[in-house]
Amino acid sequence: MVNIGLMRAQIKSGLRNVRCLVVVALSLFIVGFQWWSIRHLGYRIHDHESTFLDEVLLFSPDGSGTALYLFLFPFLAALVGGSVLATEKQSHRLELLEARLNYGVVERTSLCSGFLLGAFGGVLPFLTSIIFCAIRNPHLSFIDGVMNSDAKAASSQYILVWSEGWVYPIYRYNQVLCIATVGLLVAVLSGLFTCLAIASSPFMTHKYVEVLVPTAFLLLWWAFPVLVPHPGHAEDINPILYLQVNGFTASGSTLTNLIGVAVTLTGLPLIVVMLCWLQRKFHE
Repeated sequence: MVNIGLMRAQIKSGLRNVRCLVVVALSLFIVGFQWWSIRHLGYRIHDHESTFLDEVLLFSPDGSGTALYLFLFPFLAALVGGSVLATEKQSHRLELLEARLNYGVVERTSLCSGFLLGAFGGVLPFLTSIIFCAIRNPHLSFIDGVMNSDAKAASSQYILVWSEGWVYPIYRYNQVLCIATVGLLVAVLSGLFTCLAIASSPFMTHKYVEVLVPTAFLLLWWAFPVLVPHPGHAEDINPILYLQVNGFTASGSTLTNLIGVAVTLTGLPLIVVMLCWLQRKFHE
């Protein structure tokens, strides 16, 4: 069970914290960087159906904002909600809370609060990008993702979401549903990465180090296939790769991407549960 009153207080405190303003500023920077980098490309195909998705983070095949966002979204999420439990401890409120609530309730409540705050912080650049691009170009047209068989025609063909990508069936069925699916996935992953930061915070001896844990974990996961021999497409289970739904995906990686989504959505909660179990043993 969780304590609703405590969760509300933690969420309000997180949204009023200066860290939230930093995340808002970084979100605007990422969106601005995406817009600037698109307009400074050496080559860009302009001849295609009008859609605001051609400049949106994660969807646009042009610009460098997407790459920056993919590496930073766990940090943005943890910056907003990753220190919920650590803040209670550092402010000496944890002892007072334990006097009327057991540690397990405080821990579960902090995880729920952190998940919601982290989901907001991680998905904010994506939502900001959608709003900014939709205002500038209020059109949402379907762009066929099937590559032209003629090599010359294919060289000038604009593809937003390739037909071999894992998200293409949803995109072909309904573009709004596709945007919602990608946004929801980013929000859930952001929340889970934030829970990872919260679960690791009791083991940290220095303040605010827990905020860096999700990013460090994601980078180590991303670099692991480079350092260790692995079967083909094994690297495609990483969120950095399967969240990049724009442009082209390596042939045969669709199934691996979907496996990666499943592994992330189940693996991160298991790691969080394990860390919480270890902390309770240590706390006792």
